[in-house]
Amino acid sequence: MRTHSRLRRTTVTMLALAGLLANVTPADATAADSLGLSCGPNNGAGLNPYAYVPENERVRVARRGYDDGSTEVVNLYRSANIEYNGARIWWVWGTGLSAGDKISLDWSDDGTHSWWACHGTVTAGHTTWSTRAVDKAGSRKFRACVKPYNRAWACTWGWHP
Repeated sequence: MRTHSRLRRTTVTMLALAGLLANVTPADATAADSLGLSCGPNNGAGLNPYAYVPENERVRVARRGYDDGSTEVVNLYRSANIEYNGARIWWVWGTGLSAGDKISLDWSDDGTHSWWACHGTVTAGHTTWSTRAVDKAGSRKFRACVKPYNRAWACTWGWHP
């Protein structure tokens, strides 16, 4: 009986921890600006995916907004065949945004056990914003997130290879 109770407590604890790990938000992810050029070359200041990837090579993988009809939306894109230094380009494009809103391109290269993020904060006078990453490992999983200044993070469903 005592072993059964201990086993049940251990199982409940493990399920609770798994739930916590599954709900990691972009705010919990480690910023990756210079980690192997993951957020693009020049520590995030160099690669413009819209100038580098022709329109017919852009693939929108996912889109996420809020269910209440608000304007804040985030889109996850990847290049179809264009690569940067041998790596596929991924980026987030947020629209309907205001100064202070945040977007994030989150990624993992270890099966989503640890998380990295390429963040962007909208500056005054802009309603769109972009952040990008390069899939240096070739097997990373990505998601896009948006956070208006007065709301919780909203992210695309699942992780996209």
